[in-house]
Amino acid sequence: MQSWADEQLAALRPYYPEWDIWIVCCWPNNTVWCARPKGAPIATINTDSPEHLIEEIRRQQQDGL
Repeated sequence: MQSWADEQLAALRPYYPEWDIWIVCCWPNNTVWCARPKGAPIATINTDSPEHLIEEIRRQQQDGL
């Protein structure tokens, strides 16, 4: 059974094929949403929600990162 976060992650990935997107579940109940442009060595985005992840991806794309 997929969690809400897993479902959100699966829904986001097709919209951003040029990005690696994943979540990190932290104890006790925190989830960090992470992303990096494909091929980048480290995450360039770490946020607290899928909505903030989308905002940051758009910002970085506009800035040409």
